[in-house]
Amino acid sequence: MLAFVGGMEDLLVNETSILANFCADLSFSDLPPEVVRTAKRCVLDFLGCALGSLRMEEETRRLARFIQGLGDREEATIIGLGLRTSSRSAALAHGAMTEMLELQDTY
Repeated sequence: MLAFVGGMEDLLVNETSILANFCADLSFSDLPPEVVRTAKRCVLDFLGCALGSLRMEEETRRLARFIQGLGDREEATIIGLGLRTSSRSAALAHGAMTEMLELQDTY
């Protein structure tokens, strides 16, 4: 069993800080071309699955009703629905939409 000086919480805070600083200092020019190509492919895959799920009208309507029922702040838009909601709920909706077709690849 590992023992952490300061406990697990301190370790997680430190690791999170290291990752946050790395991301904050990262610039696009630092990324290898293969990373950029893979990221673009992932974004296109996400968009295709999210937009394709709109054809599943009943499921999409059910999801929209659920999100609207949360009564969140209108700070983000759900792709393809035009529904304004919180960033958190938009992320939830987008995740659900991309799972509806079960077409996304494993990365």
